[in-house]
Amino acid sequence: ADRDVVELIGLISGPYHVMGSDKILELVAKLNSKEDATAELNIVEIMHVDQSVLRIKQWSGSDQKLLIELIDGQLMEYTVGSGLIPSDLEPMLEPCPWIDVLDVKDIAHISEYALELGKPIVVGMSRRSRLYFGEHLISSGASSFLLSKSHQFLCY
Repeated sequence: ADRDVVELIGLISGPYHVMGSDKILELVAKLNSKEDATAELNIVEIMHVDQSVLRIKQWSGSDQKLLIELIDGQLMEYTVGSGLIPSDLEPMLEPCPWIDVLDVKDIAHISEYALELGKPIVVGMSRRSRLYFGEHLISSGASSFLLSKSHQFLCY
């Protein structure tokens, strides 16, 4: 991989009350020269989103994939090279500004439930301190959470 090239994802957020005005940008930044510290920035793709974007989160363990939560709780997935698609994951039961996602293949060796689930695990916390595991409420009074791939646990 070229160390002088960085792929970026950006969000252009329209007025909050105008649905469908948010856009996700795929950008490529390339360092021209280290001496004068200049860079070239190119827009690769502009993707329109039907709802306002609440949160963009890097997929745990991947530098090629993002989970995007819309203001209504709907989830979308972005993969470098493939673009933006609606997610097969269940939407959050309420908007969760704090989310994390973990691929089951990363924890399948320790959890039979993860194998049965067969899809990524999404954990989210609402502004009302409700902690969700997909569509299941697991705590109504959480103040924070950590989903750790390396330690293979959820702490809240």
